[in-house]
Amino acid sequence: MDSQLTPISSPIISEETFNLKEKNIRLTIIRTTQYVKYNLNEIGSLNYFQGSFSFDDFKKISNVFGIFNSLEEIQNSLNNMLSSNKFELKVINNSQINLNLKINILDKIINVQIPLMQKEISQKEINEKLLNENKELINEIKVLKEENQIIKMNLQKLQNDFDNFKKELKNKNENNLFLNSKIKISQEQANLIINRLKLVPQFMNREIFKFELLYRGTRDGDEAKVFHRLCDNKENILVIVETTKNRRFGGFCSIGYNSQGGSKNDNTAFVFSFDKLKIYNVIKDSCAVYWDINYGPMFAGSIIVAFNKFLSHTSWANEKNCYYEIPNDYELNGGEQPYLIKELEVFQIV
Repeated sequence: MDSQLTPISSPIISEETFNLKEKNIRLTIIRTTQYVKYNLNEIGSLNYFQGSFSFDDFKKISNVFGIFNSLEEIQNSLNNMLSSNKFELKVINNSQINLNLKINILDKIINVQIPLMQKEISQKEINEKLLNENKELINEIKVLKEENQIIKMNLQKLQNDFDNFKKELKNKNENNLFLNSKIKISQEQANLIINRLKLVPQFMNREIFKFELLYRGTRDGDEAKVFHRLCDNKENILVIVETTKNRRFGGFCSIGYNSQGGSKNDNTAFVFSFDKLKIYNVIKDSCAVYWDINYGPMFAGSIIVAFNKFLSHTSWANEKNCYYEIPNDYELNGGEQPYLIKELEVFQIV
């Protein structure tokens, strides 16, 4: 059987393509009125093999194709064999591949070889292929750019959402103190406390602070025993006092309070003035707090809350002393010694 690489032009009757089991191999069968042509190519490669035969070519092989009466019958038979994977490819040399087909005729298996010669690729065809591939790459790049732009927009939206979330979280963090307080506290005053708390060892590097209200004088009653019942034996306590003259001050201690008598050291303690926007640290290894069942929260030499009914009894500010770094007498209370409490709130930082 002779292989014709360049058969004469003839009207195409049918064309069928098969993806062979060999990786990236595609086989196309084209039938015209005069011949059958086989094109074999490796997808994405310039390797291209082709061959053709006429009906007379096959009539010469009488023991196999003599039973067929037309090219159509031959092609249908070959198509069935290709569909059922009854084939193999055998490379004869660098320029020829044999398509080996196993044909079952009257229960007898007959091997038929169809030679496919490598087509010589002209420089023009190579240029056209490269040009087409370049166009495809340009289109792919365009699609990738569009997808990249969409990804950038989505990333920017996510970044904006994240920034807004951080801002809301920061505001929630900063606002938590005065949202939970009946005492009027500004953002600047809340930041004064939060920024100082970040220097306390157990709160270093913390961004979120939650202030849990333990006690409020106007809500829970102004007796010392109520304060001790609600606040004793809890750590990280923040006390805020508002006087009838609208002066606001307070203090923080890590050790908290209990009903035992005595004084305790706490090097993390500090007192503050909201009105002056000032922090006064405890002097190292000095007494920081007093405990007494008959008194409310007390910071040594700084804040004394009078015993029972302190909302109607006078409390006293202290002169400058050796406990906290307060430079002037009665500085927390605006320079006055006595004060009457309007509101007292105690928070635990959790």
